[in-house]
Amino acid sequence: MSSAATVPSTATPTKQQVLLKGLESTGEQSFARVVGANYGFRISNRWEKTAVNIDEDIKSTNSKYQNCTVDNLENLVDRVIISANHHYTIYKVSQKDAIQIRQELSALVGQPVNNIFAQTYPALVDFNSVNPAAGEYLCKVADMGDGIACIFASIVKESLPGYRTMTAGVITSQYFHTVFVPYAADRIEVRITDNAPTRYHEKHATAIKIEFQNIIGQKGVHYPTTQVNFFKCIESYFNDPTSGRIAHAILTTGQDSKDAELKSLRSKDYCARTQQVVDKKNNFNYVCRAILLRKPYTGISTGEMDISFFPHKNTWEANFCWCVQVKKPQTSAALNLIITDAIARS
Repeated sequence: MSSAATVPSTATPTKQQVLLKGLESTGEQSFARVVGANYGFRISNRWEKTAVNIDEDIKSTNSKYQNCTVDNLENLVDRVIISANHHYTIYKVSQKDAIQIRQELSALVGQPVNNIFAQTYPALVDFNSVNPAAGEYLCKVADMGDGIACIFASIVKESLPGYRTMTAGVITSQYFHTVFVPYAADRIEVRITDNAPTRYHEKHATAIKIEFQNIIGQKGVHYPTTQVNFFKCIESYFNDPTSGRIAHAILTTGQDSKDAELKSLRSKDYCARTQQVVDKKNNFNYVCRAILLRKPYTGISTGEMDISFFPHKNTWEANFCWCVQVKKPQTSAALNLIITDAIARS
């Protein structure tokens, strides 16, 4: 792990203020509304109104807002950070190892972590005040009810063009990633936020996995893993009309034909399965190599969850797909079903 940055001396904000600042920085108010409905928080389209609403909800003596507490606001923010939009890399572990991992993580839940990212979490660090080294920093270990989440801050430093050797020409960025260990399944989920540029995803997934292994290894737990290959999921979902409508699909052949892209992200009536791609010149057969599924929320909500598999073409040609992307799952239970189903099809 990178060495911990020094915490500057500043006036201490309240827990509620820190949580609200962290929620604002996620930029996920629409998803926060979905999560907040479980507690009764009123989430508006405008951040200023949302902050006022949440403050009023917490202070209210009306029984309608009895679940609107600072502790539940913390649960809301944590859930948004670990579940909103992520690329998931999944590792299977044995039942015995999973039990040991959960036991060691349980002992870390709620324990203080000595770095600035943990002390400012879920708010982002002000890099005008501190200059931490690039790397991965554990922020929090939280019991989410359905599993234990280890939330990390990944710090990236990039040089601006023309300033490669100058400190003033370096941009520092912070992203929250998660390792989630469910209670009801023997697996480890490495969740890389979509807020990080795509070029970082694979690097961050590897670094976060190693950092998590180091933390568990310090407790004397060492375990082998089997990474889930989602390659078979692409064809399985494409051929299964009960799995959700296809909002975006890329079809290709095993020969030299160009890819065919079927896409309509705005229309809720569109499904790529209703389309047909034909190679009139060579009669090559098209198959799906990348897919984005949309599944509607249950109940009165009109939202949809996105599940997608978009491996690089070279990776797909080698029969590999190492991650699944899930956006805005309606509930943690729905997210678990998505991942469990994908693993079963792999």
